[in-house]
Amino acid sequence: MTKLRVVVNAADVTWDKVRERHERALQMGEQTVEAFADIGEMLIALKNPKVTPHGEFQQRCLEALGKKDNGIISLNAATQMARLYMRVANNRAAWEQWHPASLNEALKLISPPRKKPKAFRVGWAAYLADRLGGDQREYSAIANGKRKNELVVLAGFPAHGENKGFLTSAEQAKTFGDAYVRHFAPEIERPPLDPKAGRTVQRAIDAETSKIYRELNAFVAGKVHEETAAQRVEMNKRIEEADDTVRSYNVAIKKINDFMTLDEYRLVLNCLHPDRAPENRRARFAEAFAVMKRLDKYF
Repeated sequence: MTKLRVVVNAADVTWDKVRERHERALQMGEQTVEAFADIGEMLIALKNPKVTPHGEFQQRCLEALGKKDNGIISLNAATQMARLYMRVANNRAAWEQWHPASLNEALKLISPPRKKPKAFRVGWAAYLADRLGGDQREYSAIANGKRKNELVVLAGFPAHGENKGFLTSAEQAKTFGDAYVRHFAPEIERPPLDPKAGRTVQRAIDAETSKIYRELNAFVAGKVHEETAAQRVEMNKRIEEADDTVRSYNVAIKKINDFMTLDEYRLVLNCLHPDRAPENRRARFAEAFAVMKRLDKYF
């Protein structure tokens, strides 16, 4: 099958062409992914501020990608859809040779952008305070006290070099933390928090927990929205087709009801029954009776 490919010339691309191309793409079956990639290339060209003024891109996407209202949900859905099309266009090499059958399959073939790992570097006292609790100053005091020699010989302690005082890997931090706990933790006693301070800490914990849950819910909702974009497009298409079928059915019923009533229909059907026909006309009556019986579903 020959692939349809749009050669994008920024000077020739318009939002009307995007709308026209999108309407055609929704009806192209197996070539839909290639067509959506072409639309993505057109959107990339139109996103240039010299072509589409800043702040108008989302509204233009809403109008071009077939959304029926200007609500915030439709606006976000159209913008997300445009992002998916542009992502598919920018990553043709990742999916083109596999000929994916749907937009979702093409997106799964595109690797997510790799994030550069953040360098691990934390002061040893700060690490202990985070892991064991308390103020890092109480841990730093050990390095300035009589037990300094016991501290610096612990496995993983950063005693020398350009990273002196800093743990530079998760493995080093765990090694040092475990060694510290084995050597010092049994001797550390911390006074309990007074009730007022305890309530303050608990409120802070509850607030942070609520924040984490809100961020998690927002992230999950965003991922669901992204993963189901192609299915929603297909579902909206099917709903529109079903609405068209219902409208056609209602129009047909109205026309038939205007033409004849149920009693009139039964009268004609009764007259055409083969048992009432002359012997030499029964075959023709049977054919006519069968034709009229098709109207049963409209009454």
